[in-house]
Amino acid sequence: MRAIFYWAHVLGVKAEVVLEPCRVHAQCAVACLQLILIATRGHRAYTSEELDLIFMQKDREFFRHLEHLAEFIHLHASVKGTFVIRHVTQPRSYGKNLQRTYT
Repeated sequence: MRAIFYWAHVLGVKAEVVLEPCRVHAQCAVACLQLILIATRGHRAYTSEELDLIFMQKDREFFRHLEHLAEFIHLHASVKGTFVIRHVTQPRSYGKNLQRTYT
């Protein structure tokens, strides 16, 4: 569970390790999931309004962003025939290499 809290740091402000059309969705999905996990840990008391916001709005937002990411992958898989992402050792060039491949 701790890994999700590292993801925000890995993505960073610009999320350059993710393809440009997916950057905002990846960042928002991570932020929503972090909020949900913090609320379920039980370290803090929440009001019923706060819990409604977290579990009725943020969970929907989380899954909406996941759907956008899945739609992007599905679109590229159907257009290109295959969608293979290979990890490269230089994260800053990761998104640039993929963009050249899929644009």
